[in-house]
Amino acid sequence: MIEPNFNLGNYIKLISGKKLSDKQMIEFNGRVIYPAEISKIVLLFLLIEDDKWKKPRYEGGDMFENYLISIMKSREYHDPPRGALSSHPYQDKLG
Repeated sequence: MIEPNFNLGNYIKLISGKKLSDKQMIEFNGRVIYPAEISKIVLLFLLIEDDKWKKPRYEGGDMFENYLISIMKSREYHDPPRGALSSHPYQDKLG
């Protein structure tokens, strides 16, 4: 069982698996999420960043992509480049 050394926030929880209690699942806002769903969300973030910060003037989704790669390589959480906001106005809409 893993115990993350970073804050999961109010909407993310690690829960025991349904068939085996030594397995863990990720729950977001009361619903189990799966890797395929996460990949779709990541792709949407990349496409939104590409649209918002168009190349060649800006980096598009490349900065987000590099941030994710650095987390995946190190297996440690760190804030995104240029800092991260501690809370976002839309967070209250969840739940």
